[in-house]
Amino acid sequence: MGLKEQLKMRGFKSEHQKAHLNLYHTVYDMLYREKQFFAAYSLTSNQYNVLRILRGQNGKSVSIKNIRSRMLDRGSDVGRIVVRLEKKELVSKMICEDDRRAMDIVISEKGLALLSEIGDTPDNNIQTGIKKLTRQQARQLNELLDIIREKT
Repeated sequence: MGLKEQLKMRGFKSEHQKAHLNLYHTVYDMLYREKQFFAAYSLTSNQYNVLRILRGQNGKSVSIKNIRSRMLDRGSDVGRIVVRLEKKELVSKMICEDDRRAMDIVISEKGLALLSEIGDTPDNNIQTGIKKLTRQQARQLNELLDIIREKT
């Protein structure tokens, strides 16, 4: 089913408007699939993102500010995410040696085990649509999306 039928629209003002709506519709569809997938692990996609960032530190602690700068969702409240992960015993917090007012975060063994259970790329349900693209189509899509995000 095409976008026009899915959104129950008569038509679009322009191809640019259609592309804009198509991108939004696709992103929200992918986010919904992500939400469903991570719910089975009692996680959100942002919590998963924080765990992946922490795992990449190879046992070294990192500040909330550093985590925030690497998040996919720049508007997420990393402090609250860390508190929730700490309650689940997936991370631990410690006072930063350089700045006693700040906290450093490190992933726990339980957090590492959960990531291992989920796998490196939880794409079975999330990336179903993307997997339909050929490698060349995926490369072209990446180039187009880079153009869209370029600051003018």
